[in-house]
Amino acid sequence: MNFKKNGGLYEVHVVHFDNPFTLLDFWYTFVSDYSDGLAATFSAIPFIYGEYNDEYMKMQISAWYRGVNNLFFVVYGPKRSVINDLKLQLNRW
Repeated sequence: MNFKKNGGLYEVHVVHFDNPFTLLDFWYTFVSDYSDGLAATFSAIPFIYGEYNDEYMKMQISAWYRGVNNLFFVVYGPKRSVINDLKLQLNRW
């Protein structure tokens, strides 16, 4: 999904996984693609929750997963404050 807010374009992706093992495999691969292996290792409590925030190509990226329902979220855009607001809205969902 794409959103326009405060003059910026934001992308939101939500993915449901069939099982927690596939989710965790995807999570560690995703975080490793944007950081080093050490950041990936400490980015999650396996099967429960994971969170990763960084700057990528001069844009802010925030990703997290909830192991309870096997959902993965990522929000990408120019302003951290708007990303945090979108994240709050998605976590209520």
